[in-house]
Amino acid sequence: MYVARRIYWYVLAVILILIVLVWLIFSHTHKTVYFDANGQIVNKQSEAQYVRQFHDNGKKIEVQDFYYPDKSKYSDSYALPIDKLQQFIPAMKEGKLQLWYPDGQKKIQGNYKNGKPVGQWHTWYPNGQMAIEMSWQKGQPSGRTMSWYENGQKRGELNFINGKAEGRWQRWYPNGQLKQDMYVHHGIVQTMTTWDDKGHLLADVAIHENKVSGVVLSWYDSGAKKSESVFEKNELMRKTEWDEDGLVVDLNDN
Repeated sequence: MYVARRIYWYVLAVILILIVLVWLIFSHTHKTVYFDANGQIVNKQSEAQYVRQFHDNGKKIEVQDFYYPDKSKYSDSYALPIDKLQQFIPAMKEGKLQLWYPDGQKKIQGNYKNGKPVGQWHTWYPNGQMAIEMSWQKGQPSGRTMSWYENGQKRGELNFINGKAEGRWQRWYPNGQLKQDMYVHHGIVQTMTTWDDKGHLLADVAIHENKVSGVVLSWYDSGAKKSESVFEKNELMRKTEWDEDGLVVDLNDN
């Protein structure tokens, strides 16, 4: 009985010592960094909107970000280079990045390789509607990129080659009306047609060496044409203005 009691107290003492050691290790290696709403480091917790908890195991830094002060999850755990620790926007070396809204709805998902975004990335609105879908290759946008409004209506669509927009670029209003239809080459807009949210043509122009040629229009709320301006290499060649009844009120013909 005496021996058994000594063994019991010995085991209990060992367990307590281990608990203390673990706590000491944890308290020395798990630290926190606080950020404000703009992702800037703050010293006062009262100014914080996010908190980063990190653990340095001697080989790499394991990080997880949380909303503050409720401590709901902002990110899954991920590895971060030491020089990126105070940078709020995650810049992983390898692996999957997942960010979350306070209610647990997924916000962003994508992968890093060699410190650069790769593959398909997705961004969602708080209501679960997808906001952006785009692909990355060697840290540059590649292929088709699509975006949507929170109501699910398509917002934009364009294509990237070697990190630069190339080909047709279209944008829409929240009501589904086409807003702009452009042609882009090496990231530079070559032609652009623009409408208002009612479908009235606002501009149909070509752009060469930063000079605009084409027609620009404006409209009354009633839908009647208000003005029409014709440009040639940024020079106004002709402008016509009408009243709401369709009568010409001004004509400027250079």
